Amino acid sequence: MNTGPLRVRMLGNFSISLDGREIDDSGNRSRKVWLLLAYMIYCRKRPISQEELVSLLWGDEEESSNPLNALKTMFHRVRTTLNQLDSAAGHNLIMRQGGSYAWNTEIPMELDVEEFDQLCREGAAEQDEERRLACYLQAAGLYQGDFLSKLASEPWVVPIAAYFHNLYLQIVQESLFLLEERERLEEAVAQCRRALEVEPYDEELYRHLLRDLIDSGLQSEAISAYEEMSELLFSNFGVM
Repeated sequence: MNTGPLRVRMLGNFSISLDGREIDDSGNRSRKVWLLLAYMIYCRKRPISQEELVSLLWGDEEESSNPLNALKTMFHRVRTTLNQLDSAAGHNLIMRQGGSYAWNTEIPMELDVEEFDQLCREGAAEQDEERRLACYLQAAGLYQGDFLSKLASEPWVVPIAAYFHNLYLQIVQESLFLLEERERLEEAVAQCRRALEVEPYDEELYRHLLRDLIDSGLQSEAISAYEEMSELLFSNFGVM
């Protein structure tokens, strides 16, 4: 297997890249293949029992009279998917350990959710406002959408997605105040617009957006943004 680190993105679309090759969860590929792959990566610091994985994939469904054999078949499909990165990737990345499966943590990996979380923690601990802002802006740039958005209904995904979603909104709010203090209004407007794609009903984000557009002399854009917000809130919630 090639020596370059795996690059895994879970914020938004789920993708894995290695030395210029990439696979992702777009298209009509099996949802369960990507569910199993995501779970193995996110829980990679521990071996995972076959029973836990069967429950993850099928729950109370009667998938097969032999669920362990069905699980083997699913892992064969996962390994085949990983082999698109490198002919030996599937074999090298997923290991069998007795009655459990494990991700090979000796192979270097860069995971966007961990980088995002680390940057947020560094920013929160930073006393210097410029460095704090730099951490938050870098973190916000990593947030391309909610955690495993195509698997959002999975019970194990829900609390993790909520944690990262709320953390993203928190750092955006803090970075907006810092940008506005420095009169970096163009950047503040761009941050607002990106954040509203993630959380389109946040009135506080709209307040920042309207104020920053007006302070930038862009009154017509501010009016358009206000009308967009008003229509969105009224059509979805009946709120004026």
